[in-house]
Amino acid sequence: METERAKLEHFWRSNGPKMRSALQSPLLGRFQANQYRGIDVRHLHNKFGWQAGNNIHCAGAFYRTEAFMRLPDQHRCGQKKAQTVHIEHTVPIASIVSAITAARPEGPSQIITWLLARSITTGVADGKGPEAERRRIVRRGYARRTDLFTPGHADENLPFRRYDATSGTRIWDLVSRRPIDPDRFTMADHHANLKVALAWAALPDWSEQLAAIPA
Repeated sequence: METERAKLEHFWRSNGPKMRSALQSPLLGRFQANQYRGIDVRHLHNKFGWQAGNNIHCAGAFYRTEAFMRLPDQHRCGQKKAQTVHIEHTVPIASIVSAITAARPEGPSQIITWLLARSITTGVADGKGPEAERRRIVRRGYARRTDLFTPGHADENLPFRRYDATSGTRIWDLVSRRPIDPDRFTMADHHANLKVALAWAALPDWSEQLAAIPA
């Protein structure tokens, strides 16, 4: 786990300028017009290492399964033909798009920090067949949805409750060095992790924006 955490910290420390460059991306122009598309949100996520492809191998993901972490680096592949790792959007893209369209944050840095505050991704193992981790981790009926944002629901504010507790998958929070308890890990815990990562990336102004976003 310490090796994975060191790689995570290295990624965020090395990519702060790339992350800040997202402010000049054309997709921010669409976001400021409240025009959110799932593909644009995914492209923004890529800047934070939340992708398996392009040899990134989920390097920026705070949360990773034990099966993912057991894979040696040389056996990690994000390309479809021989895929062994996958970035699972713990908070589905469709849910993020719906929530931010309703929230309408204003200004490039406010938009990015809002998305960071609500986006949780998990590095999982992949492979062929129905028993691959990425195919069994999500609860039935929740492939493209979450009740994280549903007032009064048992899953409200508990992002990892979207996952199937009987799947046998164990997830670690690499920032805090603790295993995830789906019934206790809240969005406030994610905000705390994100604050640490933004310090690694030397993005203190984004951290100030984050403080204004309710957990």
